[in-house]
Amino acid sequence: MKFYTTPYHSNLIKDIDRLSVFYEGINDYYKSILSNGNNKIQDNDKKISTVFDLGCGSGVLSYFASKYSKSVLAIDNDDKSIQCVKKTFKENNIDNVNFISADASSFEFTEYADLIICEMLDTALIDEEEVPVLNNVRKYLKSNGKIIPQGIINIAEPVYMEKSYTHYEDEDFHGKKPDYKVLGDYVIFSCIDFLDEIIPEFETIINFKFDKINDTTDISINEFDNNLSDFNNFNNFNNFKFNGIKITTFTIINENIICGPTPMLNPPILIPLSSSYNISKNNINNNFNNSINSDINNKNNNKNNNINSIINSNTNNNINNTNSNTNTNSSEVNNYNNIFSNDNLNELTLSVKLKYVMGGGVETIEADII
Repeated sequence: MKFYTTPYHSNLIKDIDRLSVFYEGINDYYKSILSNGNNKIQDNDKKISTVFDLGCGSGVLSYFASKYSKSVLAIDNDDKSIQCVKKTFKENNIDNVNFISADASSFEFTEYADLIICEMLDTALIDEEEVPVLNNVRKYLKSNGKIIPQGIINIAEPVYMEKSYTHYEDEDFHGKKPDYKVLGDYVIFSCIDFLDEIIPEFETIINFKFDKINDTTDISINEFDNNLSDFNNFNNFNNFKFNGIKITTFTIINENIICGPTPMLNPPILIPLSSSYNISKNNINNNFNNSINSDINNKNNNKNNNINSIINSNTNNNINNTNSNTNTNSSEVNNYNNIFSNDNLNELTLSVKLKYVMGGGVETIEADII
């Protein structure tokens, strides 16, 4: 089937992995309708009553849904995209899909949906409108209805990164893969269920455990000028630099399908800290040592081994989803106060406050050591 698209949506439909997981998710939902919750198919002629495709773009997900549905309402706020997709469906005699050019974040629907498809995703939901759109449309979902995707899981890793600005790791569509070095274990910092109301303003404290130093006695941390000319030689056991975090988003299509990043679906994002830091051994004074002992951060052990095992079956205890309203000023950072969470002398943990607005864009991101 030939799709008429804008250049942007042309790239999207070339991402076969992305299309495959959404096709499987829609197909799984249809099978659940046929079986009425049983494993055995009971009615091959049964159809999904009403589907909403929010941010329909090229219409490819509407096409998948049209085969299993009586009616699909597809909406996009780009009129050029709507004109392209109308042409596609007219030429292929698909008449159970109605296309509307409108903003789904404020549109008033006149019917209720059994299934909402909303693939307006971005890594950590930062730079697309999944959250404001779903917060508007969720009230039009039937009581037993479903949303595809169902939610997301966000993980973060501490890194030393070559570039000093926010950028994505998506070399297939945006050029050379950026250089960075992972400094420690990943942390799951948020899990979002799209059936729930979502507050766009997000803030959390992430406790990173570093594996570059296995003895935290005599440790110091200092800001440094972010001169990356020695990037490839930056690190050894006694001295390493920390200037960013990498966020990776896993998309929960349904209870059975979780998808990692694909070229056009949530590529990992690299975020610089507000300052860059040099962490070294054997360069410490007594005041800093006292600071470590007195300013141990309170960890919130909100651990979910089931979700964690999905991402890494060999790792069970790396979830620290700690939220805090504590305000830390820059002088505290410069004076090395309240930096280390060090409840084990063989474990170095640094706490980073991460803030952003979901749907607000990358310019809303703030991240730094506290």
